[in-house]
Amino acid sequence: MKNVFKTLLTAAAATLALGAQAAWVPANSAFKNVGDLVKHAKANPGKLSYASAGNGGAAHLTAELFKQGHGISIVHIPYKGGAPALTDLAGGTVDLMFSAVTASGPLVKGGRLKVLATAFDRRIESMPDVPTLAELGLKGFSAYEWNAVFAPAGTPAEVVKRMDAEMREILASPAMRERLAALGALPAAGGAKELGDFVRAETAKWAAVTKTAQIKID
Repeated sequence: MKNVFKTLLTAAAATLALGAQAAWVPANSAFKNVGDLVKHAKANPGKLSYASAGNGGAAHLTAELFKQGHGISIVHIPYKGGAPALTDLAGGTVDLMFSAVTASGPLVKGGRLKVLATAFDRRIESMPDVPTLAELGLKGFSAYEWNAVFAPAGTPAEVVKRMDAEMREILASPAMRERLAALGALPAAGGAKELGDFVRAETAKWAAVTKTAQIKID
């Protein structure tokens, strides 16, 4: 895997968007905010549970980063996909789940889920009144689902440069920004160097989380 990343990074082209995750609980949950949940978890270690769409996925890693940041113990319940995990969350089978804003949307509109905080490093346009976990005490907390464009290794520099320029132009358009905002995402125009730096930083961050949580992929 390390060799694959090294190969990709030599041909990184452009970052497109950062997708928002948020901390969701059942609509009838007693936890009205993150502080309530953390306080209960500290007083009752191992009694709360959180769902994920599968072992080693974004929801799993984000929840582990959250746990490590607060020094709390919450039991991981992995599902085979996001839909059954969110359904059980809405039904109160589990207490918490980190999920993309778009995936949770239908259950939120149906009054079955409520949000405690977003995992972005800034508030998102579609949920301006929802605080970030960084605001609530986890300084620097961020967990993105991100999209980027990579070209094959060996792609001429002038081609990568042109791809970067065209992507920046597309992401700057009002129509694209509006579409991304509706999806709970933010445009993240960045060239090959910025993308390479970002991937290296993300790889190091999640490797540390995985090691601390002793996560093993099924």
